Amino acid sequence: MKKSEILNKIILALSEAKDFHKPKNNIYEFFSVALQKEIKKLFSNENAEAVEFLPFGEIIFPYHKLGEAVDSLNLFEVDEMMVFSFYWANKNRYKKVLDLGANIGLHSVLMAKCGYTVDSYEPDPFHFKILKENITINGLNSVNAFNQAVSVTNTNLNFTRVKGNTMSSHISGAKPSPYGDLEYFTVEARSFKDIIKGTDFVKMDVEAHEKELVKLTDRADWENMDAMVSIHNQENADAVFSHLTKIGVNIFSQFINWKKAGKIEDIPINHFGGSILVSTKDEMPW
Repeated sequence: MKKSEILNKIILALSEAKDFHKPKNNIYEFFSVALQKEIKKLFSNENAEAVEFLPFGEIIFPYHKLGEAVDSLNLFEVDEMMVFSFYWANKNRYKKVLDLGANIGLHSVLMAKCGYTVDSYEPDPFHFKILKENITINGLNSVNAFNQAVSVTNTNLNFTRVKGNTMSSHISGAKPSPYGDLEYFTVEARSFKDIIKGTDFVKMDVEAHEKELVKLTDRADWENMDAMVSIHNQENADAVFSHLTKIGVNIFSQFINWKKAGKIEDIPINHFGGSILVSTKDEMPW
């Protein structure tokens, strides 16, 4: 089994350094630079090999190309690691969780390692095949994987695959100006309101479709459910902030070190600004 004391110390330190999670400060940049070297050393092998990934235990996560200049190593960037540390800090809080936009399954694997039961949704068959493999090689029986998108209703939708960066693939129309070599196909979609029944946590990274899902909710949906949400553009930031403010649900923003967002400028407008936590709690639950 491969090990890295530096990697393990970073994961454990991130929850303690939450007051410095805003992107681009010196501590953030230090973690980012240190991570790049360790992640490349540990996860660049296409063959299945166990890696010590404390405090989650060991994981197996083979290397995959996900476009011309994007690969599975990008899934371990510092913002993702902050989210992973949040999962572990709340391992006794959540039980039934959703991974929306599961990609090739790293979040699902780590949430399962926290003891959560995970329903994992990924519409792209290319990603879904790898996701299933990653669930199997990690020996997880608490992840239920669905080759489906999540949207407003149970329906079929057009989907756009961005071949140069499949992590940017999306429900057609969600992004106004997709770039590069594209291909289109139909995917099955499940209703967000249907699948959140009985759920207490949602990880949502749905490539600019987040405003459509959040706008479906009312305060009652959030009484017993939190969500870690990736925002993909200004339009989505505006819509999410407006709706959640209207129904009296709090937003804790990484962009302001997980403090409660009081104005639209507190909300990130892309992944470079980090994530938001949606919750009726009065404080960010670390």
